[in-house]
Amino acid sequence: MSATRATATLAAALSTLAVLPSTASARQAGARLVRCHPALSPTQRSLTVEGEMSGAGPGERMQMHFDLYRRARPGGGEVRVPGPGLGTVHRAHEGVGTYRFRKTVRNLPAPADYRMRVTLTWRSPQGDRVAQLTRFSPLCHQADLRPDLRVVAVNRAPAGDPGRLSYTVTVHNFGITAAGGFDISLGAGHDPPAEVRIAGLASGARRTEQLVIGPCSAGEALLAQVDRTHRVAESSEANNTRGLPCPAAGG
Repeated sequence: MSATRATATLAAALSTLAVLPSTASARQAGARLVRCHPALSPTQRSLTVEGEMSGAGPGERMQMHFDLYRRARPGGGEVRVPGPGLGTVHRAHEGVGTYRFRKTVRNLPAPADYRMRVTLTWRSPQGDRVAQLTRFSPLCHQADLRPDLRVVAVNRAPAGDPGRLSYTVTVHNFGITAAGGFDISLGAGHDPPAEVRIAGLASGARRTEQLVIGPCSAGEALLAQVDRTHRVAESSEANNTRGLPCPAAGG
């Protein structure tokens, strides 16, 4: 049995070639998901797909190329994603019976679903296309594993000092992983906000803190924030604040 290996020198894709003895049989083609690797860091997210084809006739050559498709949300449309090594034609040596090639793509944005389209082509000794088949790999789901801190409730609390305002602020981590240290703050106008530091918050956990600030004018915006200083890399920064009007005097 002879074996031939080829490694593509690509920055974002690594490919491996394996061959078996030639057998003049019916043309077969497939694409399988070898690995779907989610990660917290985008640069470490990857998928690996292997294309396989066989059934070349006498003197025919087999080749394949890979295209990556991305679906940003369930039920949404797919978009072809360009990248180094994608669309490159990989060719088997003459006489190869079964041709396999693996393509790995890294640095995948999340959340999204990915799959490879593998185009497999048989060519005559003169280079003419004899046959062509297309196969899609199974989906690779890449979840955004970062934490997601949200202010979910702001409630008035009794103030121990006349002329001061006291509120409880509740924060929830909706993300898949725990959040490291962050702050919860409450303020109005141009005065520095009241703030409390939190060591961390587990995935799915809640934390309620009481904060006391000075008086503010009726109708003035009172703003509760989580991670105001952006210490935590989150999947969404759009839900870190909640505003409400300052109460009227004596309210």
